[in-house]
Amino acid sequence: AIVYALVESRRKLPMDKVREGLLAALAVGYLCKHNATLAAAEGGCQAEIGVASAMAAAFIAQAMGSPPLVIENAAESALEHHLGMTCDPIGGLVQIPCIERNAFGAVKAVTAATLALQGNGIHRVTLDQVERVGIRSVTPEQVRAARAAGMRYKLICRADRTADGVRASVRPEQLPMSDPLALLEGTTSALRFETDVFGLSIIEHKPGVIATAYGLFADFIRAVS
Repeated sequence: AIVYALVESRRKLPMDKVREGLLAALAVGYLCKHNATLAAAEGGCQAEIGVASAMAAAFIAQAMGSPPLVIENAAESALEHHLGMTCDPIGGLVQIPCIERNAFGAVKAVTAATLALQGNGIHRVTLDQVERVGIRSVTPEQVRAARAAGMRYKLICRADRTADGVRASVRPEQLPMSDPLALLEGTTSALRFETDVFGLSIIEHKPGVIATAYGLFADFIRAVS
């Protein structure tokens, strides 16, 4: 979708730029495959759609003639904003959320590349600093044991400020059923802030296409303005 939009639009991206962009996308895809996974069955939607979005963002940045730091920044931003996304079939069909998530992944790639192009490539969390652990490491026995203990496995994204900057990770964790994050189902998502003084949780209950599209469009407007 990204290649078609840039080639068939008024921009008319030349084929040599398309080839350079695809090589940058290939490099990002290889890094993700080598260091983690591309399979949604193993790493959730972040591994499949998130990586594809990161590759598309790298493609755009490279095609626009950006330096390597900006290209990496674009890819990292696109991947980062798919952190924690799991595969949640609707009515037993994985295709239903996948179709929309792929479309939004293309929009996120454009947004991430636009943001990166406004800077110099310097950012706190680089592409290879996001620690990733897939859900394949969790066995059915572990799931049953957690359930018996009143716990539930959830794929959790964390970002902690350290003396050296920010440490980001996404991995399956056991959460007590009293934890609001353990009760999330379907497309419902939550964001929790923990500080030295207080904690704050923001929960979005089953957002639809309009709510998600509005958020992405608002980010895009802020980026280009």
